[in-house]
Amino acid sequence: GTYSFGNLRPGTYAVAISAPARSVVAYPGSAGGARNGNTIDGILIVGGMSATGYRFATIAPSVNVSIWVDSDGNGQRGPSERGVANVPVHVSSRDSLGRITTDSTVTDSSGQASLYS
Repeated sequence: GTYSFGNLRPGTYAVAISAPARSVVAYPGSAGGARNGNTIDGILIVGGMSATGYRFATIAPSVNVSIWVDSDGNGQRGPSERGVANVPVHVSSRDSLGRITTDSTVTDSSGQASLYS
């Protein structure tokens, strides 16, 4: 999509989208600014200027985990090595306000767990 704001007074602005900060890539445009999670802030607008090219992309981060009994100790899951169920998996990240957030799950009966996929 596209967006525009007309007749802005000179000043410093920010543009943000509503999405989890860990899933956003922000691209500052012609009047500068800094990426800050799901926000581009510090956009300096002076009289009569147009600021263009401020873009956001959302990405789908994923975390996939496999827990198994490594009976031969080689670090590779072999066909006869069984998964371990009900192992807690926690992923922590920092949101756009600087707060630490944690998402959790447990491994399934085959020792697999996925977050954000």
